[in-house]
Amino acid sequence: MKVATRFSHSIPKLVCPDDNGDGGDTGSLLISTKYLNRTLKIDNRSMTVTVESGVTLRQLIEEAAKAGLAVTSAPYWWGLTVGGMMGTGAHGSSLWGLGSSVHDYVAGIRIVTPALPENGYASVRQLGEGDPDINAARISLGVLGVISQVTLKLEPMFKRSMSLVEKEDSNLGDEAATFGTRHEFGDMSWLPSEGRVVYR
Repeated sequence: MKVATRFSHSIPKLVCPDDNGDGGDTGSLLISTKYLNRTLKIDNRSMTVTVESGVTLRQLIEEAAKAGLAVTSAPYWWGLTVGGMMGTGAHGSSLWGLGSSVHDYVAGIRIVTPALPENGYASVRQLGEGDPDINAARISLGVLGVISQVTLKLEPMFKRSMSLVEKEDSNLGDEAATFGTRHEFGDMSWLPSEGRVVYR
């Protein structure tokens, strides 16, 4: 099985299910998340959101905001899909809380894995917190199956302020650790050829 989104897909040679090099049928399956783009449930009490894997980060942030909630940590580019973030180990920038990776905030996953013909060729598993396999699915990078649905932990809406500070990189190692523990969403851009760092 291979996944294609409405925006992109893997390298063609690896994603084309009927191409094994000899022109024969490999019996592979291509799954599109084009229509898996809905927010299914926002639970204010538990501060969670359940979305299909084709929902973009932008959609996720906007839907959470409508409910007065926020995504704790996320990558900068909001064109990624939730399934794509899970499949690549996408992360933000933080040393605080549970971590800076999207998978650190996963409370549940629905994953589709290949199965034998007598089982309908696919097995759909719903994994929640406490399930012995959830950690493997959280960081599977797409190799255990196709993630079709994700429940994420959110937090109450918050505001951030941002400032840019440019410094020399002579003590970057010490500064990085201090900066990371002082600022929840701190970020650094190191410019080694110029001998400086921009702290955000």
